[in-house]
Amino acid sequence: MSYTRLTIPVKLFIINELNALCALQMQAKNEICGLEMKATKKKAHSAVNIRVPYADTDQMGMVYYANYFIYFERGRTEWLRSKGMEYRSLEEKGLYLPVVEAYCRFRSPAKYDDLITVATKVAEVGPCSLEFLYEITRKGRLLAEGKTKHPFVDRGMKPVRIPGEILRIMEK
Repeated sequence: MSYTRLTIPVKLFIINELNALCALQMQAKNEICGLEMKATKKKAHSAVNIRVPYADTDQMGMVYYANYFIYFERGRTEWLRSKGMEYRSLEEKGLYLPVVEAYCRFRSPAKYDDLITVATKVAEVGPCSLEFLYEITRKGRLLAEGKTKHPFVDRGMKPVRIPGEILRIMEK
């Protein structure tokens, strides 16, 4: 049976299992090497404006909570682009950044047609992983804040060290 024919709950189960496996492999690799995450010194971030479409809202007229994670992804993609890197180029090199942790704290709802800003920055860089921080605002008012953690993995979903050229780009 092909992956595309699986039901959404089955796909989510598979993705969660892969993420858990990556997290365990990273933890084991870091413990063996004695490696730990380091806070980044630079606070550089990127920001992207998004107009909330009607499709992103629920019956109450507020952005459905899961859509904030989609906004985080857009922020992360634009952060990479602001550093002169595209996620597609990472994939072409056989590198992927699956999400192994995601958190969002909701402060105030975004609504249909709001112009929101997603600010994204790297909080921590490990030898094999990144942690991003996000703030979603509307006219300066904080609506949500969150973070995601991503291991660098190869096509076989095995954790790999962040290549030096990518680390240099991230330091910009």
